[in-house]
Amino acid sequence: MNLSEDGRASVHPPEDREEALDALDEVVGLVLPPGRWAKVVHALGSLEAAVGSGETEALRTATGLLESAGGTRVRTRIAEDDEPASQDVLDRVGRLVHSLRGGAPDDAPDDEPAHGDPH
Repeated sequence: MNLSEDGRASVHPPEDREEALDALDEVVGLVLPPGRWAKVVHALGSLEAAVGSGETEALRTATGLLESAGGTRVRTRIAEDDEPASQDVLDRVGRLVHSLRGGAPDDAPDDEPAHGDPH
């Protein structure tokens, strides 16, 4: 882990933060079977750890894990057991977005996704 002069974890490069934010944005609109949601939850845990550690490579790895866990957003047929993100997943996404933005106040209303246009 790279440390700043005062011993705190360095800030992730902007391009890596943006890639992670894009991956998190995709989670908001996903409709997946429960087994896939378990993989997304695991990937969110990895991303939370990476953000907390300040390690750039860990952030990149966790972002890739999240991207692959969600699969493709375009689906030709939604199965009967598919479901949208749970409130817990959405809350975790919101906290991660807030952390990746540097703790800046979130201007998005409560009923809108944490990052970007949902369409």
